Amino acid sequence: KSDMIETDVHVCASGEAVLCHNPGIPVGGEIRKISGLTLSELQAFDAGEGNRIPTLNEMLNHLNPEIKINLELKGPGSETKVAEILKERIKTGNWSADNFLITSFDHFRVEEFRVLMPEVPRGALFKSQVLYINEYLEKLSIKTLITNFEFINKSRVDEVHHTGRKVMVYTVNNKSDILRMADMRVDGIITNYPKKARQLLGTA
Repeated sequence: KSDMIETDVHVCASGEAVLCHNPGIPVGGEIRKISGLTLSELQAFDAGEGNRIPTLNEMLNHLNPEIKINLELKGPGSETKVAEILKERIKTGNWSADNFLITSFDHFRVEEFRVLMPEVPRGALFKSQVLYINEYLEKLSIKTLITNFEFINKSRVDEVHHTGRKVMVYTVNNKSDILRMADMRVDGIITNYPKKARQLLGTA
């Protein structure tokens, strides 16, 4: 069991929000961008073991509204489409704004989402160390820093925590790294092995 599910959201050529880590898939011997393929074309693709690429709505239909979901925005229009879907889910279902965390390496996209749905928590993804991180996050009205675990240390975690913000790290799969991040008191560990991580941390 995970405390939060993380997935990447693209908008395909027919306008649906679809979930896929990679920006493209192999079609006819070449890599085609998800943004250039329709939903029917995408769902004809075998994503592994007979599974197909799902839409965001399909995922939400199968999840308990109590779970937390980290949606990473990828590609043009993803912020608008995700906001449209979440507004409808919050309005008509059992979901709340706090169920979601909207993130992206493209911080402009996160800012665009804030304009559309300021009530939904947001996080900024980073691939490397950033100077004056709290000033930067304050400028974007962002409460969660999400960074590569290789570029974080205890002093940086304490620095961010001092302002009331949270620190999450990705993608932490090694036992020693998971324990090291826990010792730093990070607020979230993104891993491909949540069961192993929970067992290591005594929260299984």
